[in-house]
Amino acid sequence: MNFELFVADRYLRSKKRTGFISLITWISVIGVALGTAVLIIVLSVMNGFEQEVRSRIVGTNAALIVLRFDRDTVASPDSVAQILAGIPDVVGTAPFVFGKGLLRSGSRADGVIVKGVELERERSVTTVAENVDPPIETLTVPPGEKPSIVLGRHVADRLRVVVGDEVVLASPFDASASILGLIPRLRTFRVAGIFNSGLYEYDSSLCFISFAEAQKFYRLEGEATGIEVKIHNVFEADRARAACLEALGGYPYRINTWVDLNENLFLWMKLEKLGMSILLLLIVLIAAFNIVGVLVMLVMENRREIGILKSMGATDGAIMRIFMTTGAEIGFLGILFGTVLGLVGTVVLDHYPLNLPADVYFLSSLPVLLEWKDVVLVTAIVFLLAFLATLYPAWKAARLDPVRAIRET
Repeated sequence: MNFELFVADRYLRSKKRTGFISLITWISVIGVALGTAVLIIVLSVMNGFEQEVRSRIVGTNAALIVLRFDRDTVASPDSVAQILAGIPDVVGTAPFVFGKGLLRSGSRADGVIVKGVELERERSVTTVAENVDPPIETLTVPPGEKPSIVLGRHVADRLRVVVGDEVVLASPFDASASILGLIPRLRTFRVAGIFNSGLYEYDSSLCFISFAEAQKFYRLEGEATGIEVKIHNVFEADRARAACLEALGGYPYRINTWVDLNENLFLWMKLEKLGMSILLLLIVLIAAFNIVGVLVMLVMENRREIGILKSMGATDGAIMRIFMTTGAEIGFLGILFGTVLGLVGTVVLDHYPLNLPADVYFLSSLPVLLEWKDVVLVTAIVFLLAFLATLYPAWKAARLDPVRAIRET
C-alpha cells in the first residue's frame, strides 16, 4: 500500500472523527449508491421497453412493406413476391390486403382495420399466427361454410364475442346504390380465434380474414394492397430496401420499413431515455456535493496533521492525492453498493414484472433488459463525478501553510 492510500484509508477509518462527519460520509455513500442503483434499474427498464416494443412491432408487421406510388394496389402480387424472394437478404414474402370496416355483433359495433392474409405464408414474415388463441392452421374454410375471422383481443372484448360467435363486417366505403339509398357491403364471419400481440394499438384495432376473402370483399380480384417482406437483419432495413427496389426496377414501387412506420415512437423512447438519465444523474450530483462537504470538513479537522505531514516532507501533490483518494474511496463504496443494489433490483423486476395499463404504455407488463455496457457507462460516469468532487477540497488541503496550520491548532 503506498503512502497516499495508507493515509487516506486512515482518515476514513479514524475513530477520532466527529460523529457529524461520519454521518455526512455515510449519507454521501448512500447518495452515490442510490443514484447508481436507480440509473441501472431505469436504463434496464427503458432497454426492455424498447426491445419489447420493437420485437412486437416487427412481429406484427413485416420489416419491409412493398407498395406502389401510382395506385393503392399491387397487381400480380405473386409475381412481385417471387422477384423479392430471389434477393439474398429476403427470408420470406407474403401478399396482404388492407382495408377498413365496421364490425357488428348484436347491438354492439366497432370500427376495425381488416387485414387479409394467407396464414400459411404469413408465418414466414410475421408472428401473427403464434399470437392467435386457439392456434389455427388456416383462415380458409371449405365452400358453404361461413368465412373465418380472427379478432384483436380488445376488439373482441368490446363486441362481447368469443370463439365460435358470429360477427357482421360492413364496408361503408364500398356501398351499393339502391332505391333505399346506399347499402354498405356486408359479410357474416365466424370468430375462429383471438389475436393478442400485447400491444394495445394492434389488439384494439386489427382483425384478420383470409387473403382470398379479403380480395372478394374489397373487390381486389388478382391484386393485393402490398407485399410483406421479412429480412435477415431488421437493423439493416435501409440496405434491404435499396436491394428490393433495385430488383423491382424502382418506380412505381415504394417500400416502407418498420422504422419509417414507427419513427416517432422510437425517437420518443430515445429522448425519454436520455432525459431520464440526465434527471437521475442529479441524485449522483447531490451526493457529489456531499463528498465535497465531507472532504472540506476533513481538511478543517485535520489541519494540524496536514501541517505535520508537510513539515516532514510531504509534497503538495502528495497531500492532494491523499484527499483525492479519500473522496474516491467514498465514491467507490457508493458505486459498489449501488451496482449490487441495481443488479438485484433488475433481477427482481425481471422475475416479478409490474403490470401496466396497456392503453397508455403499449405493453401490459414492465419488461427489463440489463445491458452490461450501460452498467459500465453508469459506473464510469458516477465515478468521474465523485472524482471531480474531490479536486477542490484536495487543492485547498495542498495549499495549507504548514507553519500556520500547526500554530493555529
